[in-house]
Amino acid sequence: MKRKWIVVAFCCMMLGMGACDAKEEKAEPFSGEPITTIDASSEDQNQGNNAAEDQNQGHNAAEDQNQGHNAAEDQNQGNNAAEDQNQGNNANESQNNNASGKVQEFFANGAEAADFDRDYDADIQASIDAIAASSASVQEELKAVAKIAEQFDKLAGAANTQVEMNQSSKWFYVIWDKELNSLWSRISSQADAQTKEELLADQRNWVSMKEEVTLENIGSSEENGSMYPVLQYGFWEEITRNRVYVLANALAKIKGESFAMPERNAKYGTYVDNEGTGSVYSSLITRKGWEGDDEAIIALYRTGVIEGSFEDQGNGKLAFTSYDGKVKGTIALKGWDGASFEVTEASDDAIVSAGEKYDFNFVY
Repeated sequence: MKRKWIVVAFCCMMLGMGACDAKEEKAEPFSGEPITTIDASSEDQNQGNNAAEDQNQGHNAAEDQNQGHNAAEDQNQGNNAAEDQNQGNNANESQNNNASGKVQEFFANGAEAADFDRDYDADIQASIDAIAASSASVQEELKAVAKIAEQFDKLAGAANTQVEMNQSSKWFYVIWDKELNSLWSRISSQADAQTKEELLADQRNWVSMKEEVTLENIGSSEENGSMYPVLQYGFWEEITRNRVYVLANALAKIKGESFAMPERNAKYGTYVDNEGTGSVYSSLITRKGWEGDDEAIIALYRTGVIEGSFEDQGNGKLAFTSYDGKVKGTIALKGWDGASFEVTEASDDAIVSAGEKYDFNFVY
């Protein structure tokens, strides 16, 4: 069984700033009434006036020259500011490139370098630490972490036996688990007390429900035999990467950065109603079945489990029909805000009634 990887691309948000050129308005040259007549008696006075006027014009000329110097100085300062801004942008770009450059070349020779018995744990940790220290933003950090995962595609692609598939699948989960712990460490040290307490409660609940959610999704190791590790690590990779996005978004807010959450799958996902605790009360799972059909499992607290198929109606709306034909309804997947199930039709002996609606607000 070959593992199919989906690489989520992140959009990178760049901040652009422009410098405004300062403009100063020059004073108009002196303009008096024209002299039309000259008296002999007033000639000396007139000459004195002319001398004063010449002196005044000289002052104006000096003032114009000074304003020209000031304008040139303002322009020079503007150019210097633009140059400083440009150097800042270049520094950010260099820092971003530096983050990507911190990704270790694990398999320089491709499949020929694949070593399924090697422990990559310390190498992955070193790359995660270096990326966190050198990234210009949380968004850029996750892009660099994804590049580590891309490298391990080479190891997975070289797997030929079930044992090798099991071994290679582990590292994809380890990468995102180490990033999750790195993010949480920074949230813990940078968040205010209230934010930290809220995020800590959610994180504890996520960890507490992880095993039960895994069992509901892929079944037990006894059911799946030797391929169980591939299924387990594959599912853990998916939900851990999703949790990384949630924590990364929280850290970006703490740091005052913009962060673009990726779009969740509009057909498949796992959603839980935990009533604010670390226990699964109800759950909704939509997935592709072994035979390629779209199936949904709706487990309702103190009510029972309804299993069936669904048809995609677009925009996260799924038309559900139970396998026994007793229940029909609409599943609404609301991205990172959870999901809901509303019963539209139900037979008299069904475990639910038409008009009932159930919400699943905890996202895996």
